[in-house]
Amino acid sequence: MKILIIHTMAIDYNGVTDCIVQYLKHMNREGMEATILSTVTVHPDFEKLFQELGCRLERIEIRKEHPLRYMFRLAKLVRREKFDLVHAHGNSATMFFDMAGAKLGGCRIRIAHGHSTSCGNQKLDRLLRPFFYHSYTQAAACGKKVGEWLYAGRKFRILPNGRELEAYRFRKDIRRKIRETYQLGETFTIGHVGRFNGPKNQKFALEVFAELLKEEPESHLVFMGDGALLEEVKARAVRLGVAENVTFTGSVKNIPEMLSAMDAMIFPSMYEGMPLVVLEWQAAGLPCIVSDTITDECDVTELVCRVSLKADRKVWVEKLKEIRQKSDERNCTLWQQKLKSAGFDIWEDAEKLREWYQELNKS
Repeated sequence: MKILIIHTMAIDYNGVTDCIVQYLKHMNREGMEATILSTVTVHPDFEKLFQELGCRLERIEIRKEHPLRYMFRLAKLVRREKFDLVHAHGNSATMFFDMAGAKLGGCRIRIAHGHSTSCGNQKLDRLLRPFFYHSYTQAAACGKKVGEWLYAGRKFRILPNGRELEAYRFRKDIRRKIRETYQLGETFTIGHVGRFNGPKNQKFALEVFAELLKEEPESHLVFMGDGALLEEVKARAVRLGVAENVTFTGSVKNIPEMLSAMDAMIFPSMYEGMPLVVLEWQAAGLPCIVSDTITDECDVTELVCRVSLKADRKVWVEKLKEIRQKSDERNCTLWQQKLKSAGFDIWEDAEKLREWYQELNKS
């Protein structure tokens, strides 16, 4: 079976890329030939990774600027390669261009896979929805709320963003190593993982931390990630007078190890699809304080505490102080079992996706 996987955003360190990679890494792809289509840009790390995974990489990197031209070039690619199945990952009804291109190219099985409850171009999304709903053959989403938002009452299948849970198990030796590297000592260390953009709301996290420092001066905040607003957030830390207690690591490849060094996580996002990082934090046994605007589908364990973004910053501070007072015992076995029972084990998820592909191909 020949499969074309379309990434409608940049193939970079982001949640959608990670979802694609995790499924490819953990799926038994015997009898399958997977091709990845870049429609924006590809980070060199992922070019190498796809090659190692035995996947071919194609590029039609004009989707955003010239969607119609992109659609016809995609049709030509699909027709030439005779793909049995096209699986597009995106955030909105602009996946019409991917689904229509696949249809024009003669592909019988066309999966649209939603990853967010919002999108950057809402006007175009609304305009394309009637056409989008007639362009795919199967609808998928990373979670219930994403599917309800994107497919508006139509049938869809949930494909969970599973994780390799054991990789996130807490390790004391790794904790010591990471804390030495970043000179964290015995401080109460709060972490955040995510790209520096508006929706991730890192400025809010900084404001909460500034309030916490007034009461808990032996505290530290670690931001893991990169993005357009990184320098702006750094400048904000200086203005708030907390820069000495804040570490910006940039993009890191050893997230599971980094989590062993944290004591708590903060996630004040304005909106999300299914936030992978919150699942990872629970797998690592980390208490996490998250905004009430994100889906409660990620609240798999009692480690998650939801607080309103409209609440006073001091409410967030009190929750962090409660975490500090509790035992630092990290019973990852218990939390990982709950995540597995909730369907977030990538080995099982990848096998289910493989079975679905095969079932569709036979029908």
